[in-house]
Amino acid sequence: MQLLRGLRTLQVRMRAHNENGVEFARRVRELAGVSEVFHGSLLDNKAQGPFSGYGGMVGVRFAGNVDVPGLVRRLQLVSDVPSLGGTETTACMPWWTTNRWMSDSDKSRLKIDEKLVRFSVGLESVDDLISDMRSALAASRLNPAGAKP
Repeated sequence: MQLLRGLRTLQVRMRAHNENGVEFARRVRELAGVSEVFHGSLLDNKAQGPFSGYGGMVGVRFAGNVDVPGLVRRLQLVSDVPSLGGTETTACMPWWTTNRWMSDSDKSRLKIDEKLVRFSVGLESVDDLISDMRSALAASRLNPAGAKP
């Protein structure tokens, strides 16, 4: 019964997941402290198929002056989890979680470093998520010597 209930709303949930992912990717790359954003909508290759779009998985690499674990802890609307998925926005730091088992050289080759966070953008308001990110970033910047301001 729960499977049928989930299937009935899958299309609308996937549409919201995709739309929020596109908007989040576009807006988060404008924030101070963000150095790179990885999302299909920022490229020229649109996905095809039953769930056409780019999805809500967004990789964000933060600048060297950002305390990334501190930033993730300070997010109020985003849960820090070892895996991604669900209707709520979640974050994963792959260096320490999903790709922890890989050698440092393999992680480097794949551009997985301590500054990369993968977000699975959920169904919340993107305005609220960006506001949360802006606040967490402001509190997580390090001075050039590496100490918090």
